[in-house]
Amino acid sequence: MKLRSGAWRSVSDTTIEEPSRGVPSSLPGAAGLPAGRHPRLPVRVSTLDSLKHRNFKLFFSATFCLGAGYWIHTLVMGWLAYDLTRSPLLTTLAIGVENLPFLLAGPVGGFVADRWDLRKFLILVAAYQGIVTAAFSAFVMFGNPGAPHLFAFAFLMGLSWAVADPPKVSFIPSLVPRHVLINAFSLNGLSFNLTRFVIPTMAGVVLVWIGPGRTLMFAASLYLAACLATVLIVYARAQGQASERTRLFGLSPFIEGLRYVAREPFVLAIIVLGGILPVLYVPFVYGMLPVYASENFHVGPSGLGILLSAVGVGSAVSTVVLASAGEIKYKGRVLVFFMGLIILGMTAFSQSPGIWLAFACLVVASGGMTGFLTVEYAAIQVSTPDYIRGRISAIGLMTFGLYPVGSLLAGFIAERTTTPTATLVAGGVLLALTAIILLRAPSIWAFRQTR
Repeated sequence: MKLRSGAWRSVSDTTIEEPSRGVPSSLPGAAGLPAGRHPRLPVRVSTLDSLKHRNFKLFFSATFCLGAGYWIHTLVMGWLAYDLTRSPLLTTLAIGVENLPFLLAGPVGGFVADRWDLRKFLILVAAYQGIVTAAFSAFVMFGNPGAPHLFAFAFLMGLSWAVADPPKVSFIPSLVPRHVLINAFSLNGLSFNLTRFVIPTMAGVVLVWIGPGRTLMFAASLYLAACLATVLIVYARAQGQASERTRLFGLSPFIEGLRYVAREPFVLAIIVLGGILPVLYVPFVYGMLPVYASENFHVGPSGLGILLSAVGVGSAVSTVVLASAGEIKYKGRVLVFFMGLIILGMTAFSQSPGIWLAFACLVVASGGMTGFLTVEYAAIQVSTPDYIRGRISAIGLMTFGLYPVGSLLAGFIAERTTTPTATLVAGGVLLALTAIILLRAPSIWAFRQTR
């Protein structure tokens, strides 16, 4: 799943001086120019700026491994759930339970992000994910898994994502200079989403070939590889303003975070806008993919992998565009644009007669979703002070804890009508709620980054 701060410009860390300020005349193109004319410099592409920094390269690699492991275990979980239960409701719930801990443990992640050594904490989380996945893999291979076991595994993995995502968001500013921060957030999202290109399709083929238990063992090894990459990161821990933190937040850090959100109209508005996506978009599209693959498109695990790969294509394209865009001042307007892509993509997907048109619609919808989340987290980071940033990020991420609510709604509607009808209805409600939020909170459209 799961991530954005500061004022940014897509420029090089090294300033290029003009000829009149010290460029030797012996440089190619510098001699013989008329007075007042300077040599034309090539346009520099800034898409990979953050990867110049060693620590971020390691973090990028760790996120890539986490993403690959996540998509493998998500595909296996979705297929196992539907294969065991043949119920859209239980299938969406089995996937949705993984997001429930965001509502329960999200504040813990925010507290950790503001007070603990983030590198050590992320090492422990990646190791935990590897061990839990390996244990469940062994149980699937040698035991007799049922729906309760899937729910338990999903919840245990969800706990790790819930407490780790806010620290990950807060860790990135310590790995790169401030002026390439939006590039770093975009590339971090790209590293996670790149794995959706081929990993789900490969995992679907491997699932048919060697079975779900052995396929999950690949996910476990990738989580442990992410742990190793994080171990290699070397950085100076930011000390922050300990005395101010203690004075302001010693009694109830999370409550103070909520108070901060309540008095900042723009931050409150984008958190509310983002909070409806885990209820009306994610469970009605992502959570239903195993059902669409089996009942609507009549394809097996490999077809489900193709649909998940479409999500990766859209997400990767969106993050590359954002990474190359540089500074985005009117972030609220960009959020509205991405929300429009989400609604368009999911409604068209619900009416798709075949898997390849559905693939294209998922590309549009997932591109909108990834773009929305990237800009939302970046807007939160630039709008909040350092000492409380982790807690505000956690509050934003906590909205994913509402996923099980959406799963119940999606399964309930799908079992009483059809899966496409459920997705179409959710798209209409999402459009209506977005319009209401924009009318009630004009600060989203008017917000402009000034620093």
